[in-house]
Amino acid sequence: LSRLRMLGIIESRKHKGMILREPDVMKCFSKVVNPYMLSRKTILDLLNFRAALESGISELIIENITDEDISELEKIVAKHIYQEDMKLKIEHEIEFHSKLYEVTKNQSIIDFQRMVIPLFNYVHENFEDFKVFNIENKKTGKLIKHEDLLYFLKSRDVEGYRKAITTHLKAYSQYTKQTRI
Repeated sequence: LSRLRMLGIIESRKHKGMILREPDVMKCFSKVVNPYMLSRKTILDLLNFRAALESGISELIIENITDEDISELEKIVAKHIYQEDMKLKIEHEIEFHSKLYEVTKNQSIIDFQRMVIPLFNYVHENFEDFKVFNIENKKTGKLIKHEDLLYFLKSRDVEGYRKAITTHLKAYSQYTKQTRI
């Protein structure tokens, strides 16, 4: 019973006994997504999952995006300052991508984004060897920045956006592939 209570499946109520509840899946999942408790492989798997999810929600974003959302994204992008290694401040990355998740209006997707923010911070601070992929993608003309994504969002081009976001997140798949070799 204590395990079920911990998972949020049962709840004790005074004078009513125990009742069954629908568990908050993301809350349960968030209890174990602590980058300091996870192996490097699990962190890399979550990065790949995040990249797949962001590509997969392209249609949902385009269907739901409003002119107000685009205006807000433009304000976020206007604050961006890229470093020499094409790295943005982590706050800018999180703010931009969080807004994309918010546009979906899907609470599970939004909760997932909030849950993995500590993971982004951890990777940003501890995976220094990651930056070589952004530098290489810039040299080869394959670097897609937030302002490039904004172009496809403004034109409501689902396929263009899907290809652009996949390319934008390519460094994650390149990094995880190279690190597992």
